[in-house]
Amino acid sequence: MRYFTLLWDPQQDPEYTKVFEEFADSGSVESSFSCGKRLDIGVGERVILRRSGRGSRGIVGAGTVVRGTYQDMLEGPRHTARNFVDVKWDFLNLDPVILTEDPNWVHVTQLWQAQAGGQTIDEAFGEALFNTVIVASPTEIREAGESSLLFSEGAASRRVITIQGRSASVRNHCLDHYGRICVGCGLDPAKSFGAKFRDSMDVHHLDPLAQSRDPRQTDPIRDCRPLCPNCHRLAYAGMPAGTCRSIDELVRIVSRQSMD
Repeated sequence: MRYFTLLWDPQQDPEYTKVFEEFADSGSVESSFSCGKRLDIGVGERVILRRSGRGSRGIVGAGTVVRGTYQDMLEGPRHTARNFVDVKWDFLNLDPVILTEDPNWVHVTQLWQAQAGGQTIDEAFGEALFNTVIVASPTEIREAGESSLLFSEGAASRRVITIQGRSASVRNHCLDHYGRICVGCGLDPAKSFGAKFRDSMDVHHLDPLAQSRDPRQTDPIRDCRPLCPNCHRLAYAGMPAGTCRSIDELVRIVSRQSMD
């Protein structure tokens, strides 16, 4: 198994924050990302996303490659060809979960000194880092509190990304049929947090949309179930690209945790 770094600078590519938002909403997202001059990244290999530029810098994502290196043209007057990979993200969080100055990881110079995407990381460090990131809780790791720095936002840019489309009708029919209660843990947001939170339930596709390149027909009753964001995340955490845990397995995990 090989591990590679990818670099994201929010000031240069603010449009990519939409991918983070999609992951936060659904617990799973697939997108293209530049891999620098690297030409040999293959399907099934893993990537670590490092946030660079101004502000908080560190690790903000980890994922599995679902399409190896290919060339595509960037929009703009020069129509420059760049190398890309398609990644199924196992974890994304706008605030770094591991900062560049973290004493536990500062010695991994392959990670922090890379000036372009596509640099390799030693397999042992890569595996340890990947497993740390996908189970990371940002609220627990970032003990230093909120940053007092100011950041520039709002600059417009364009970039082509791949996000599986979702139908509002599928969501509505699924929730109307099963109710707005998580089938994994039984959470009822309206009952637990108040009526204004009744729509804070995710709709989970039993057959992940990440497997589809083309539009497909979805039966909201047969193919979908309501999951709270925590259970939705758990359904995908640590699973191979394009797969997820079954509802029965998810219920067993949650039930076992409740008994402990």
